[in-house]
Amino acid sequence: MEMETLKSTFLYQYWQSNNRILFQGRLMIGPKTDILANLFVWGLVLVLPIPFYLSTWDKTWDISPAIPFLTIFLQLATIIFLLLTSTTEPGIIPKKQLQLIAGTNFYLEQFQDSRFCETCEIYKPLRASHCSDCNNCVLVFDHHCPFVNNCIGKRNYRYFFSFLISIFAFGLAVIISALLCLSTVSDYEDQKTLVILFLVPVIIASLVVLIFFLFHVFLRITGKTTREKLKQISKTGDEDFDWLNLNESLFSLRLLI
Repeated sequence: MEMETLKSTFLYQYWQSNNRILFQGRLMIGPKTDILANLFVWGLVLVLPIPFYLSTWDKTWDISPAIPFLTIFLQLATIIFLLLTSTTEPGIIPKKQLQLIAGTNFYLEQFQDSRFCETCEIYKPLRASHCSDCNNCVLVFDHHCPFVNNCIGKRNYRYFFSFLISIFAFGLAVIISALLCLSTVSDYEDQKTLVILFLVPVIIASLVVLIFFLFHVFLRITGKTTREKLKQISKTGDEDFDWLNLNESLFSLRLLI
């Protein structure tokens, strides 16, 4: 009976962090503390465009059918990259207990250019850092983003950067569509008011996203992470060593133990 219980035990059941593990270890997302910020972003992407489409679709369609279709395409791209950013494991280094259960001890022994994390009780590469929000050490840690409900690290940074591009492009498409629509509805004051009321928050949100996007463009040019730039930390570590593949061979929440 005891042997049968052990055979049905998965590695995710021993996971120690603030992350939420869903579908028996098939999906990991960020902590509960991010829920409001994450719902705010989903509201911007999914809910806010609905009254816009209802009030402008006919007018933008008359101008050119490509306009509403392009806007919807950019919205879908934003949704896809937001999902990928939120649900992709960012490069978490498993804690000591999990490594011992999984039968590995690579991060438990000191290696070149490593530091010790007292919380996780492991050694980590120099560009890795401990995230207090998720309570994990993350490879090439950039920052924790409550709006996407995940850490941004080695594995999902490209999705996060693509999300910034897509959501800014989506916002820009909405702004252009709204302005084109306003130029054709001079006789419809109620519709014009609705478009303007929708346009103001979109412009503000797009400007905020643009600032973040330009900042990350600068980071990519300089080859630094957000953490390294804000804390004035030199970019150090073994760039030739394939930490990503090493950690992928170690990390499997569905591992049966």
